[in-house]
Amino acid sequence: MENSLNNLRNRMTSWEVIVFSIVITIANSGDVLYHASRKFGSDPSLIYLSLYIFVFAIFLFMKKKVKLTRAFFVSGGLFLLYLVLQLLNGFRHATSELNPYVAFICFIAIPYFWIILRSKDFYFTLATLVNVYFLTFALYVFCDIGSILYMGKSQHVLMSNVLPLQALLLICIGIHFPDLKTLRSIAFKSFIGFAFYILLSVSIFTEDQRLQVKAIILVPGVVFGYYMLTRVRPLLMDKLFAAKDRYYSISLPVGSLAVLLLFVPLALLVVFRYIDLASVLNRGTSGALRTIVGSTRISEVLGTVESTVIGFGLGSSSKIDLFYLHKGFHHLKSHSGIVSLVYEHGVIGFILLFGLFTFAVFSCDKKAEDEFFTQANKVQIFNAVALLFILFLSWTFLNVIYLIALPTSNYVDQAQIYTVVLIVYSLKHLIKISPHKEFIGKVST
Repeated sequence: MENSLNNLRNRMTSWEVIVFSIVITIANSGDVLYHASRKFGSDPSLIYLSLYIFVFAIFLFMKKKVKLTRAFFVSGGLFLLYLVLQLLNGFRHATSELNPYVAFICFIAIPYFWIILRSKDFYFTLATLVNVYFLTFALYVFCDIGSILYMGKSQHVLMSNVLPLQALLLICIGIHFPDLKTLRSIAFKSFIGFAFYILLSVSIFTEDQRLQVKAIILVPGVVFGYYMLTRVRPLLMDKLFAAKDRYYSISLPVGSLAVLLLFVPLALLVVFRYIDLASVLNRGTSGALRTIVGSTRISEVLGTVESTVIGFGLGSSSKIDLFYLHKGFHHLKSHSGIVSLVYEHGVIGFILLFGLFTFAVFSCDKKAEDEFFTQANKVQIFNAVALLFILFLSWTFLNVIYLIALPTSNYVDQAQIYTVVLIVYSLKHLIKISPHKEFIGKVST
């Protein structure tokens, strides 16, 4: 265990991991980038594109040779062709010439980031994961203090939005380092301290003292859901690992349920289209306006066969329209990630992207299935699968009522997208390692 902690410390403090972690943390905070550039009178699009030129330069410098299969090149080529066609489609409908590029670059960066992680040893991934967790807290607190000093206003909304994914990242750290109590304790205290800081910031520096309801609901939901899944582990463990076809014993049940959940957002889209939720829910301006924008966007998508099938292209969801509600006019754009994806990619594109996300989260590596079930600790694996399931549900829930960790042209929507990639990659990587090796430490059953 001591060797494990020392090795982790050495990698966390290496210049390569530090530089990579800082770059990823900044690229991971599109919401901060957007608001900061607006406050200082800069063009967010130009700053964003300049940032990603630097990000790709770092990626090229750090990437080592990694063996990729022919299937990867074929599927990757087809996906790139699809993105190029949607880029051209976006130029026809986007309100800004730069918006399609912003969404396109983010789509390209995600698989490239995955390849970078594959080209590195697992220590590099774990050290980056831990660094990004702490750097994210530091960045948002620093920006909030700067906002208070410069404008006399708290940025509690931005800080609250990252809480659910940071909670998932905290649990992920616990899964990877079950015996490193010091690290787990510091990570937990940092999360509690950050949440307490948000409460103070809202109470002292915000006039309306409005908390983000989705964060308040989802964070306890994440913790409770993970606790319940791991508590019923004794009831499911034997059946989960006793299946003759071991590859499908985990991925098929969980993955099938995830695919079924596709019908939940689709049902919500129908509700947005045909039901006036503004009058039903009566949740005030915020809920009513989200409903009006969502129903308007879905009506536009379903207006023609072309838009229903392929949408309006990359960058088109940033369109702003004037809406009337409560005796006032409001300039608004989409406030639902699911609606934004359908608007940009149509029904077919949405099913494709949702399916790719589901496959990326729940698929197993067939070549590593024997090592996965014979070497890795079953409890650790079960916890990893449970967290992947909770992550999937959390991401879907957030993007029904909000936009986060999503490759659209709105920089705020892209916040924490690399956190999701880090969690998914690191948990799936458990299929290739043994918890009895020194960098994981002994795991009790």
